[in-house]
Amino acid sequence: MIAIVNYDKAASVALKNSLEEAGIEKGIFLSIDENEMCKAERVILPDTKDIRKAIRLLQFHNFYSLLKLLKKPILGINTGAAILCDNINRFASVGLGFIPVDVECKICSIDETVTPSQHKIIISGKTPLLANIDRDAEFHFPKEFMLDINEFTTSYVEHAGEKFSVTVEKDHHYGIFFDPVQSGESGMRVLKNFSEL
Repeated sequence: MIAIVNYDKAASVALKNSLEEAGIEKGIFLSIDENEMCKAERVILPDTKDIRKAIRLLQFHNFYSLLKLLKKPILGINTGAAILCDNINRFASVGLGFIPVDVECKICSIDETVTPSQHKIIISGKTPLLANIDRDAEFHFPKEFMLDINEFTTSYVEHAGEKFSVTVEKDHHYGIFFDPVQSGESGMRVLKNFSEL
């Protein structure tokens, strides 16, 4: 059973529908309730357009304390992954600190000869999230790559002469800096891998 933290209803519902349509998981629920979250086997922090609001809701509902107590796999997607880290500098916000690195948002100029946000990734470490992923698979990225390479990076993308983390993990905390639904079969495979942890 997967709980999606419901700090952005539109994003949470879209993710839930995609997981159910792909047959990845049954019993997915959206919640911002501590008791319900404790019943979940896995937790997802979805992407959101308003990271400040998401952080305020997490703090208001005591999720900063709760998520630190849970010893379950937790996946952050894009801004949800940023929330798993120490500080989100662009927004002057403090994250959960599960992945002890600071997040910087960097605007990348996109090469006009390629699809604007599709990139191949380079797997640099062993991670269950990327099991059975084709090495030529392309993933859909937001316009900002948010996390530089660090000791918790398990895959990265090279773009405009720089390297940015695509997946990070520490203990039972996983972060992905791409849109899994827009990434097609490969992105959904990553979510399936998470559902099987």
